[in-house]
Amino acid sequence: MRLVLCFAFAFFLSTLSMPIIIKIAQRLKLFDTIDERKIHCGDIPRLGGIGIYLAFFGAIVLVPLVTNYGLNTGNRFWAILLSMFVIFALGLTDDFVNIRARFKGLVELLAATLLVAMGFHFVSITLPFGIGVVDFGAFAYPLTVLWLVGIPNALNLIDGMDGQAGGISVFTAITFGLFFIFCGDLGAALVCFALAGAVCGFLAFNLPPAKIFMGDSGALFLGFSISVLPLIGPAAGRVEVGLVPAVTLLLIPIYDTFSAIIRRTRAGVSVFEPDKLHLHHKLLGLGFSTKKALAIVYGAQAFLCLVALGRVAFPGDLGFFLNIGTWILFAGLFTFLDKAAAKKSAPARAVAATAGTYTQPTEGRAAYAKQRSALKAATSTATTTTTTTTTTMTSGAFEGEQSPSD
Repeated sequence: MRLVLCFAFAFFLSTLSMPIIIKIAQRLKLFDTIDERKIHCGDIPRLGGIGIYLAFFGAIVLVPLVTNYGLNTGNRFWAILLSMFVIFALGLTDDFVNIRARFKGLVELLAATLLVAMGFHFVSITLPFGIGVVDFGAFAYPLTVLWLVGIPNALNLIDGMDGQAGGISVFTAITFGLFFIFCGDLGAALVCFALAGAVCGFLAFNLPPAKIFMGDSGALFLGFSISVLPLIGPAAGRVEVGLVPAVTLLLIPIYDTFSAIIRRTRAGVSVFEPDKLHLHHKLLGLGFSTKKALAIVYGAQAFLCLVALGRVAFPGDLGFFLNIGTWILFAGLFTFLDKAAAKKSAPARAVAATAGTYTQPTEGRAAYAKQRSALKAATSTATTTTTTTTTTMTSGAFEGEQSPSD
């Protein structure tokens, strides 16, 4: 009952705050910047992360006070709240001022180090073939820091389509919560359901067509909070979620980030160079509408949640291989999607080549930028031609879909 109350209270606070934030942002003209990476159009407020953070913080603080029921991490709980606030403040500042990547990385590193120093880190991994539990030892500290820094940025990168990052976060938080319920750690479950409730309230205004975006404040805060969830158990002396199920739950943003790093490294540009080649861009490029692309992502994430929970139902070798097999499956799916998207864009490249605006991929930032601009122009031309033809052939009124939003 307390978990339901926590979820409902966070949802109520978040839902209540979003219209207020939207009106304030519209009055102050605090809209999301449209650039070559974005796929939305129009003026849309970008400060949804404020509502998410306030709703989560309100629920996680007030509900335990009223019910006398909370985390069993002693005085170390302040480290979680402090680190979350630092990351939220970093993202909020970045929503107003474009912070350099190096400074952001440094702040994230400090927040992660604080948590690890307070005892929040991975402890061990259970391997098959009779090997059993293997303690990470000293390797646990750099591994956890990498996890705490990498996941927020991975979720931030995939926050490019209405409802995508928020939906993945809700699925993941609820799954972690169910795991803690199964293990009897209801205090940790309370944190999970508070986070899920806060994001659900935001999604009521972020599903296509979005009325508000979470911004960097929301994406970094959500990513960091979710990366902390599997670390709460060991810090409280309870059962550890484990690295393998945690990776499974966040496989989509992890693979999308790895794909971006490999793609940009091969092009000879900075890994921080934005592009329109993320998962949602590829799905939209294959002809799926925003809602259909979102449904595919949600379906994939729901499957990953079931697989991760399978680690609880099958704690032995079967659960381990079920998760590893899913990693391999999704690696194949991402590879297939890359090839399908490349094949789909071949006609656009041919049009650009005929017009003399497209060149074969070469090394370097300038060539990379030129190729992207050419593809963007060619795709725009092809879309205009197709739209004109369709309008001519179709009689009567036709109401098309809204443009996909960020």
